[in-house]
Amino acid sequence: AAEYNLGKCYELGKGVDKNEKKAFELMKSLAEKEYLNAQSQLGYYYFNDIGTEINKSKAFELYKIATEKDHIIVQYHLGLCYVLGGGVDKNEKKTYELIKIW
Repeated sequence: AAEYNLGKCYELGKGVDKNEKKAFELMKSLAEKEYLNAQSQLGYYYFNDIGTEINKSKAFELYKIATEKDHIIVQYHLGLCYVLGGGVDKNEKKTYELIKIW
């Protein structure tokens, strides 16, 4: 989606002035419309303090939603949440199940 690409441009400062807050707002709008890549990206923003305050619980929930929809790259990020205790209790078994394909 063009809106997703615009959000990435704002995040990275490609062709526009870098504005992480605008990037966050665009991704949040798309994620609310259940756009899978935006859900993944919004989780990344919450986990890494991009355009918003860190909220690892929200990141975990978004990663979980995207993983349930077979977003394979996000499956790795969800595994990292389990290994780091990011928004969820640490669970090495669950980590292994999620990232063994990598």
